[in-house]
Amino acid sequence: MIWPMVIGVLGGIGIFLYGMYIASEGLKKSASHHLKNFLSKVTKNQFFGSLAGITLAAVLQSSSAATVMVVGFVNAGLLTLRQAMGLMLGSAIGTTITVQLIAFKITDYALLFIALGVCIFLLSKQQMKSIGSIVLGFGFVFFGMAIITDAMLPIQHNPELTNAFIYLTDNLLLTVLIALIFTAIIQNSAAAIAIAMTLAASGSLTIEASIAIVYGANVGTVVTALISSISSSKDAQRTAVAHAIF
Repeated sequence: MIWPMVIGVLGGIGIFLYGMYIASEGLKKSASHHLKNFLSKVTKNQFFGSLAGITLAAVLQSSSAATVMVVGFVNAGLLTLRQAMGLMLGSAIGTTITVQLIAFKITDYALLFIALGVCIFLLSKQQMKSIGSIVLGFGFVFFGMAIITDAMLPIQHNPELTNAFIYLTDNLLLTVLIALIFTAIIQNSAAAIAIAMTLAASGSLTIEASIAIVYGANVGTVVTALISSISSSKDAQRTAVAHAIF
């Protein structure tokens, strides 16, 4: 009974992450020529820089991807540390949008997103194919989350798993650590938080343990940016460290 659930969860996570990758690549292809110049201009104002960060992370569906991109821009001299901080602040907010959409049960429309994305990609001209990739990516994200949710339904009827979650509730520091490591490995906090939401909704996880997972996921998501800055300039490294502290 456990192995089908594990396979379902892992498969769902794989589809979830693949969807994020497709959406991210679609954005890069559609905006790669103009994104750098746009960000360098808009971030001169901290407020608009934060809005740009929210939008960037929401479309990329990953604050890690947005942060790595910003660190790269700082390393290339396109952004200053001050300009980057506005984007960092916005990306931390923008990454919550995907999770919020899942909370609104938009996963019920996952197949519609996939069908629409495929149609746009196959029937449109080259310039519009990237838009199709973004829509398709969103569809896979929501479809992956739906698979994870369905796979976890048997948890409530499994005494061993129920006891394991009770143990996590009693050991919140361990819960934070597990979420941190999991997020650092898959480089995406949204997946970890979405799983916590599913477990909490089924009654398998308490609110305290769910919050611990959110804390761990948010700490784990800074690992990618720190690694990407290792061989970068001092300003790029400072940007990654500032993001970690924030």
